[in-house]
Amino acid sequence: MEKKNSAVKDLTTGEPSKMIFFMALPLIAGNLVEQLYDFTDTLVVGRFLGVEAVAAIGCVICLVSFMKNFLGGITYGFSICTAQRLGAKDFDGVRCSLLVSTALSLALSLLVMILAVLFSYTILEMMHTPPEIIGFLTVIFGGLTISTTMWLLSNMSRAFGNTKLPTKVWTITLLLNIVLDLTAIVALGLGVHGAAAATILAQFIGCVIFLRHMKTELALLNFSREDFKIDRAVILEHLRMGLPMGFQSSLFAIGRAATQIAMNKLGVVDIAAVTAAQRLDSLAFMIIMSFASVIAAFVAQNYGAKNFDRILDGVKKCVVITCLVSLAVTAFNMIFGADVLSLLLKDSHPHVIEQGTFYIVVNSLFYWVFGMAAVFRMALQGLGKNKAPMLSGSVELVVRLLVALFLIDQIGFLGICLASPLAFVASSLPLTAAVLSERKKIRELLGTDEAEELEPSSLALAK
Repeated sequence: MEKKNSAVKDLTTGEPSKMIFFMALPLIAGNLVEQLYDFTDTLVVGRFLGVEAVAAIGCVICLVSFMKNFLGGITYGFSICTAQRLGAKDFDGVRCSLLVSTALSLALSLLVMILAVLFSYTILEMMHTPPEIIGFLTVIFGGLTISTTMWLLSNMSRAFGNTKLPTKVWTITLLLNIVLDLTAIVALGLGVHGAAAATILAQFIGCVIFLRHMKTELALLNFSREDFKIDRAVILEHLRMGLPMGFQSSLFAIGRAATQIAMNKLGVVDIAAVTAAQRLDSLAFMIIMSFASVIAAFVAQNYGAKNFDRILDGVKKCVVITCLVSLAVTAFNMIFGADVLSLLLKDSHPHVIEQGTFYIVVNSLFYWVFGMAAVFRMALQGLGKNKAPMLSGSVELVVRLLVALFLIDQIGFLGICLASPLAFVASSLPLTAAVLSERKKIRELLGTDEAEELEPSSLALAK
């Protein structure tokens, strides 16, 4: 008999909307703290090193985002496999999934790190990036394994239904990051390279805290020798789930990279404006994505438990909650966006603040579309279905490439502002179509006695 533990939350019982909302609250705090890493880096760099340093980071942020999205997406996919086993009460399978996920995450992060070091200089030249920023990237790439471990531990904790632990750990590491940033930049004069090193060191300490806490609190982590006998099929299953989610997550960064290449030709003012505005944009996205992340764990556990009617109810309620939250975030950006940008960019030219504010306003109007699509995407992924989300990601990439190749040259800065809204609308279409089509099929099946005998693979929101 497995020992019950408060660190593992059963998402297969209870009222879905209440559960989703209250699970999302600590997740919002945790995701905000994660995003505040970049936010505080920009704040410290902008106020102590100036607009040029912020622009330098902006030149390469899309490449860093590609690495983070790819490896973070992979670990998220692995956590879905774990959550499905948890919902089915297959605790031996949970331990096996944890071991496989850890080994694969470390191996893939090392591979990405090696490839990044080998090809980053060529990529940066293609992106018209200042050569002095390469040292900044070298530090970031060197810490990819540490960052990946941090993301894996966060995603696994959330797969267990525990959204409070990641929030606590990320908060501690954020405070450490602020202190280390100030020490590296102000006291030691290490510039943007010091900011990168501070982030990696803070995350390493966070990993240690995570491991100590999870080992103490989770009886599921008391491994035996039998748990290390891993079937090849389990490894392939995790790769089939993790790699598509990693590639899908990285598609967004590829599209942003294409936009960045076009934007790098517009000048330092526009680069600095968008870089600062995207920090605020990222914070907004993380608030909205928190609810989508909850529905992924919710769907995965109920999928393992074969509670298909509960999945439909949870997705519907999560869409309503997420859209309402998106509208609230939009209102905040409309009212306070310019003030936040002024805080980030001390003593900047007024035109920088104006450009950044315009970017935020245009993007904010489409947050609700992003939120609805995110819930659909995560629900599908919670079921282990990646085809519709992959198609959605591909559509988004194509739209961003078209904007970068044609629209920005025609209308300049306005084209940059329209890149994300156009991508949100286009990418939401295949997700919405897949969910509506498969919801109808599930309802028909649940209305028959046959539904009780179906395996989870026979019922899904998407093919």
